[in-house]
Amino acid sequence: MTDNAHRADILAVMGATGSGKSSAIRVNLEAKPPSRLLVWDLKGEYLAFGAACPNERSLYQGVARAGAGPFRLVFRPSFDQARGRVQFDLFCRIAHAAGDLTVIADELHRVMLANWSPAGWNLLVCMGRARGVRIVAASQRPAGIEKGFWDQATVIRSGRLNGEASARTVAGVLLVPWQEIVALPALHWIQRSIYRPVIARGRVEWRGGLPSDALIAENPLPGAAPVSAS
Repeated sequence: MTDNAHRADILAVMGATGSGKSSAIRVNLEAKPPSRLLVWDLKGEYLAFGAACPNERSLYQGVARAGAGPFRLVFRPSFDQARGRVQFDLFCRIAHAAGDLTVIADELHRVMLANWSPAGWNLLVCMGRARGVRIVAASQRPAGIEKGFWDQATVIRSGRLNGEASARTVAGVLLVPWQEIVALPALHWIQRSIYRPVIARGRVEWRGGLPSDALIAENPLPGAAPVSAS
């Protein structure tokens, strides 16, 4: 069943190694613990959040067994990029068919190009809203992500990026100077949501072994009227 009344929820989390990208994703998972979760986890960073699926069959069977019930599955793809792209296409199609779930897709630059992405990913991003799919997409190299994705993302968040091309890509979406993104300290971030006309800046803080967000400042977008916090 589909429902066009679902609000689009596609969070893009960008950041170089050590910038706090994984911590930001953990903040998101801790803030809204999903009962139905699929994770594309190339480096094995999210195994604490679900049962490991070592191959495509185990992933499909895990989702099929759950039916409309809860599941939390973490898929470990091949490090070979050609095979990984095929696996990612299937992963996305399974997620779309399952519906009503959260999808974490890390290291996106490994499975797409700036001018191409797998058909399954396009299906998930463009049609997932009607299926109740919430997406958290992450990458260390946003310049390598298919450009059309940025028009679909509803929240864009970036930590430090080391390369000028990637920093310029994200800066154009965040509406900030690219040099600010390159200069961000570890665990600091800049964020913009299509649902609020502000640019937010903050940092991830760790307390009691758990990450949380600390807001530093919010500034209206150029030309926008100030808004109250919500």
